[in-house]
Amino acid sequence: MKKCLCAILAALMIFSSFALPSFAVWYSGEGEEKFTEGYVYTGEGVINNVVYSLKYGKTYANKKKHKFYEIKSLFDSEETAKNATKITFVDEINGIPVETIEMKGVQFLQENNKIKELVLPSKLCYVNPNAFSDLNALETVIFPKGTQKFWLDEGAFSSLKSLKKVVVRGGDVAIGEAAFYNCTALKTVTFEVKSVRFGDSAFSGCAALKSIKFPAKSKFAEGSFSGTGFKSLTIPATAFFGGEGAFSFCKSLETVKFTASSSVKKLMIGDEAFFYCTKLKTVVLPKKAKDITICPRAFAGCTALKNVENPGLITVVGEEAFLNCKRLESIKFSSRIKAIAKNAFMGCSRLKSVTFKDTKNIPGSYNYDTIKFTKGFEAGTFSGTPSGIKFYVKNATVAKKLKTALKGSGVKKAKIYRLSGNTLYYKNVK
Repeated sequence: MKKCLCAILAALMIFSSFALPSFAVWYSGEGEEKFTEGYVYTGEGVINNVVYSLKYGKTYANKKKHKFYEIKSLFDSEETAKNATKITFVDEINGIPVETIEMKGVQFLQENNKIKELVLPSKLCYVNPNAFSDLNALETVIFPKGTQKFWLDEGAFSSLKSLKKVVVRGGDVAIGEAAFYNCTALKTVTFEVKSVRFGDSAFSGCAALKSIKFPAKSKFAEGSFSGTGFKSLTIPATAFFGGEGAFSFCKSLETVKFTASSSVKKLMIGDEAFFYCTKLKTVVLPKKAKDITICPRAFAGCTALKNVENPGLITVVGEEAFLNCKRLESIKFSSRIKAIAKNAFMGCSRLKSVTFKDTKNIPGSYNYDTIKFTKGFEAGTFSGTPSGIKFYVKNATVAKKLKTALKGSGVKKAKIYRLSGNTLYYKNVK
């Protein structure tokens, strides 16, 4: 009994700086030094109408056992919720950091609330799913400098039609699944961070989002920016595509440029990365990349794609990588090319020439299941290309093996030339 009373008195002292004197405190009986899997001690208090809760447990950022505060509610009463337009959370209370936002729903919030701006705590580690999805007047979200690692969980700000601006500052950031999904008015997203990991559909459907500057260490997941309003994109060659369709269905996108300030060992443009970006005209590959893989259907359905700059850096072209790129007229490979998968250029109805400059080894195919290359052209590598296509080669063996690549393709008048322009092999393939 004495132990319980001592714990309660200690908690009362901790909360002495809170603006309002009324709060609830309770004790689990486990002993705060044990740090069990759950939380062993919790107390509540109010600062500037925001309800904070003290917890002993593991932080989301580094899993260390310590004390921290979570934000339990934006308001302590219906009265304080009526006219609030901006909420600035405190960074710490009596030296103890505010690290999590655990709201399951927003208490006391009216349907037509007036909150336009949120300034989140600098020690933030975690934001609960759908935490702010009811703030239908919200326009701006600011993550202060000093934020180190935090997670925005599923749907934290999803479908907020008024949200226009997001500023993310700090160290390492993870933006969870659908965190800003379908925020159709969102125009400005600024990242001042070391690295960022985008979850599935993190910004999907943000049709007003026209441009963005990505950190060098960016990781994209499935549909992270699908259906956004980008007209042009600059993507660091150090970025990682970890899921399908990262920028798929961006119907306004015209130019994609991959950049590298220094040598990049490998760039892998992910599966369906730009699937059905129907206005995409130009893709610029980074000159300083040593190895570029175009994954399956990376540019499939990009019917306006005409220019692929620096294609000589490409080492692997995946299956249907350029499916139905109807305006693509030429592509020039170099000695770096290792594999071109079946149907890589199917539906490229205007493809007039393919050049294998200095290619001595016959490009094979690539098995994504076994993660191995196979030697030699795969039958149907150039299936679906126009009948008058021309292949320019320097190595006679490579030229002869092209016959395999055209098997079953329907190409009837493939012309193969040496780079000097003299006809080397055949004109008709059935």
